Amino acid sequence: MLFPIFLLIYCLASCIALFFYRKNFSFLSTKSGYAFWFFATFIFWFTRPLGAYLPDYALKILSMFGGYWTFFLYYTLLLFLIHGLTIFILKRFKKRNSQIKSFSLNISKAGLFIIFICMIIGTYEAYNPVVRYELISTNKITAPMRIVLVSDLHLGTFLGKEYCEKMVQRINTEKPDLVLIAGDIIDDRYAIVNRQTSMEPLERLQAKLGVAAVLGNHDYFDRKTDEEVHDLKNLGVSVLINESKTFDGIKVVGLKDFSKDQDIANLTKFAANHGNELLILLEHQPRRIVESSEAGYDLYLAGHTHGGAFFPNELFTSLIHKLDYGRKNFSDMTAIVTSGYGFFGIPVRLGINPEYVVIDLKP
Repeated sequence: MLFPIFLLIYCLASCIALFFYRKNFSFLSTKSGYAFWFFATFIFWFTRPLGAYLPDYALKILSMFGGYWTFFLYYTLLLFLIHGLTIFILKRFKKRNSQIKSFSLNISKAGLFIIFICMIIGTYEAYNPVVRYELISTNKITAPMRIVLVSDLHLGTFLGKEYCEKMVQRINTEKPDLVLIAGDIIDDRYAIVNRQTSMEPLERLQAKLGVAAVLGNHDYFDRKTDEEVHDLKNLGVSVLINESKTFDGIKVVGLKDFSKDQDIANLTKFAANHGNELLILLEHQPRRIVESSEAGYDLYLAGHTHGGAFFPNELFTSLIHKLDYGRKNFSDMTAIVTSGYGFFGIPVRLGINPEYVVIDLKP
């Protein structure tokens, strides 16, 4: 149901953008201008379903073009609103039509320049993740312990084996005791990940106690979940789907993604009778934070939101989630939501960098 709505909004945005730019850039009123606009608008939707059949280089180029175009349309809508407000104000001050036309053209040109600058900066940020350090004191452990939380790899069309290898190398330099992956390991087409062996570097993660993961909503898109889980386990990754596993006094509970299971029965079941173990709830979408706190968890870890990815999306993600990014205490429980390591659809990040999180536990 969400896809048809999104497609309708996307097409409407494209029509508004064309109407907006056509007023100041006459070539868009030509047949070639219309043809280019139609191609640019729909190329993204043609390439995604054909992802398993197109050559990797062609798929990546077309998908990147489609992603940038989507970003362009989104920011053009913001520009359209700013432009409309400016023209309204100018008319209220009874400016001449020639002045208004000149302002309109200048706003369009300046807006286009700013959008392209945002694309350049956002692309650099998207491909250059940072590391965030968090320190947590707890009486549940007797010796210091280091956990690395990483989420939203989105391996597939844009991000492949080389990107995963660099991530693994960086995580290994942190000398973690435990690595936890909070879902969306793949983007949408497992066939692409499989033929590029993009997950293979995960086998080289060096964590003293091990590596555990949950699945995210994107991991279910292609209905190849069983195959993905099988391959992850062969790479030494414990996949927790409404399951728990204890790592040297730390009990990690992994939930099935909220898009597939919204129940809290497993959450409460695994929290019961856990003794003096440090109890960690790992899930993809940060949707059961309060319930985890009430059930007695010590640490809650999630991803999914990307921190909004780019302005002004964080205004919306912060309304949807109790915590959409960062760290916050809920009673005796500490919750950490990461912005994720990769991206999907649009290769742009602005405001909140992609990251992995190093969590140092101190007794």
